Amino acid sequence: MAERIQNWFRRNEAMTGQGGGEITPRPLSPEAQDPARPTPIPVRPEPRTADGKPLGEGMNRLATAIVCQPGGRPVNEAVKDLQTGLALFERATPDKTKRPALKVDGRFGPKTRKASAETLVSGGRSQVQEALALGGFQRRLAEAAGKPDGEGEVAKALSDTVSPLFMPGGRKGKPAAPSPWGVALQNSVEDLGGARLSPDGQVGRQTSRAVLDATRRAGPEAFGKRFARNLGLLA
Repeated sequence: MAERIQNWFRRNEAMTGQGGGEITPRPLSPEAQDPARPTPIPVRPEPRTADGKPLGEGMNRLATAIVCQPGGRPVNEAVKDLQTGLALFERATPDKTKRPALKVDGRFGPKTRKASAETLVSGGRSQVQEALALGGFQRRLAEAAGKPDGEGEVAKALSDTVSPLFMPGGRKGKPAAPSPWGVALQNSVEDLGGARLSPDGQVGRQTSRAVLDATRRAGPEAFGKRFARNLGLLA
């Protein structure tokens, strides 16, 4: 029996070239021994706003503007202002470049974040500030129009939102005379078939009452769009 087993190993060794001892591993080819070189990942340049600033800086400034609203306006209400303003600009763009309409829900989610970033890239930081201001004014105007005695809120809404866009020092600056936002407001009333006002830029009780009447008749969105166009902020 032992002899038969030995003969089997001899025949197997003759056919395969391998004996019964330890198997010596065959050396790998030099190509297989060299570690694979990793493919370099291309470095993409950081996106920039239309005015040449890093996109991250623009988003940080927007976040600061949302949090630091005048009068301690809640953050979710400021986000709704932004969403309303972004939608205002969005409706003025050609159909082929339109994004899905933003939901005005006060949540700074992925869609709002994307729309803000795209507006920064296409229009710069100023356009995002304008969207926040115009959206805020439109929403405040809608609130005032729903009150029987809302005339006193129109001038306050302007000073909190739109007027700082046109003053060199922001809210601490001195308004021009006549104020461009006051003239634009008065012209918007007339454009929408309201009372014919003297375009003196003074937003007093008569102008405020006419603004609310026009807003109730045409709707806050239509008045907000006409106002933005008369300010030269919307094509």
